[in-house]
Amino acid sequence: MAHPAVSLPARKTPPVPQRKIRSLHLLSTSPTASKAAATRLFQKFAARSPLPLGKLRAELIPDSSWKRAEQALRPTAAQTVARLANSLAFSTRTWQSEADAIDWLLAPHIQLGGATPFSMLRTETGGRLVEQLMAALEYGFPV
Repeated sequence: MAHPAVSLPARKTPPVPQRKIRSLHLLSTSPTASKAAATRLFQKFAARSPLPLGKLRAELIPDSSWKRAEQALRPTAAQTVARLANSLAFSTRTWQSEADAIDWLLAPHIQLGGATPFSMLRTETGGRLVEQLMAALEYGFPV
């Protein structure tokens, strides 16, 4: 004997609250990042690094991609810049100083096999490793 079909009322899922990180406001409004905003971000790092601005930027975004972009970066480069901005905001909260956060991101770390957190931000996987390391530091876990 077949059972009659029972229709259940459709459930509405509540909207996910959107959080904005202050340092990402220029980058999170669209899928592309402004090249000018990305340049300002890289200049902060270059001011504390022995590498010149162009070489430092090329560690994360290849010269060909950078030169091809006019006013807005393409999605892959924009994602890389967003990872960098997010990592800077997270580490600034942990270290209580943007200068100290930049120094930490530019210094080699043993948990990353001697690589710098900055260089790991080139990929999504590397960005996740950096986030895990920063979370461990923020919450006082051994690293």
